[in-house]
Amino acid sequence: MSQLKSNKSFQFICGCGTLALLFFMWKNNVFSFLVTDEPPEGMESVSLATLAISSLVSAIQLIGILSLAVVSGLLKPFAEWTVDAVKDRFPKKASVQNEDSVDVDKLLGVLNDLDERLKKLEGKASD
Repeated sequence: MSQLKSNKSFQFICGCGTLALLFFMWKNNVFSFLVTDEPPEGMESVSLATLAISSLVSAIQLIGILSLAVVSGLLKPFAEWTVDAVKDRFPKKASVQNEDSVDVDKLLGVLNDLDERLKKLEGKASD
């Protein structure tokens, strides 16, 4: 999720989704107290249109960033709880135990025997 948060395209898409939600809310008169009846003003220059479009894209991206911050802040604990609940429902892998355990007495006996043989070989080599 952290890689998606830093992806500019994903931020833009989330911003578009948030704007679509806001438009749906506006269409259903949720924000009717904020809407004024003034007639819109037209644009007079192409450079102003370019500036307005680039500002709009940046604003949509900012809305996407804010939407992601809100959703990740609110839904992160719920998502972690869901992942833990799903993990608990699946059976855990049984650990494979080796039934042929090592006999410690035999191992010590073999190591002591090797040590004695090495000491005998070293004694013969030094003579």
